[in-house]
Amino acid sequence: MKNLLILFSLLSFSILINSNEFELPFSHPSKELFLAARTPSFLGIFATNYKETKIKILELILEELQFFPDSNALFSENPRDFFSTNYTFPPTFHITTFYLGGDKSKMSSPFYTNFVENQQFIIGLDAVIIVPGKIITGVTFPDRSKIMIENKFPHVTLMCDEWDAVDSNALMTALFDDGRPLNQYYSTDFFESSQPFFEKFNMEITSSKGTEQVDVYLIKSAPALQLEAVTKKGY
Repeated sequence: MKNLLILFSLLSFSILINSNEFELPFSHPSKELFLAARTPSFLGIFATNYKETKIKILELILEELQFFPDSNALFSENPRDFFSTNYTFPPTFHITTFYLGGDKSKMSSPFYTNFVENQQFIIGLDAVIIVPGKIITGVTFPDRSKIMIENKFPHVTLMCDEWDAVDSNALMTALFDDGRPLNQYYSTDFFESSQPFFEKFNMEITSSKGTEQVDVYLIKSAPALQLEAVTKKGY
């Protein structure tokens, strides 16, 4: 009976500490000890002020849609309500710098050992990729001279519908990898330039939901959105 009570207490504490409704002060020793004993799921650069960032991201998407021919046919004549009703924001806006998935052996990787928490960054969203009814992803180019990034194509998932945030990886690879349609355009010179760009592609993508043929729209017309961010471990 005593062992069951101890197990219940540990499980309850684990649930509470991961809940958005529960926060201990950063310096609280119980929280520090608890987190120190866990293996992070991933390392990342996280946008701060989540509520304000949601507003800014929706405004960016709506501004980019002004450069989208016949966007009303896909997103109705009231896109603000359409996206608010049909899409959801991910729980955080972040760039994953290294994925561990709880694997302790990966903690010896330079991507992990060289990672420093609480470093200040600016996330610049230079373009928006929309897969209607699936996902919306932001193109970004974090400064790799300041932080090691495992992912070949860093990005920020902006909104989700049928696909999950992890599916942004498959989307970026399908567009920008070697031999893919926008490989030659994948550079800061292009995406950080003021030259507007719009293109539609129909392609096969394998997401976490399976393989399917989808329309993919890349829009680069609005000024880049700058988001204040900080490096953290994700659990």
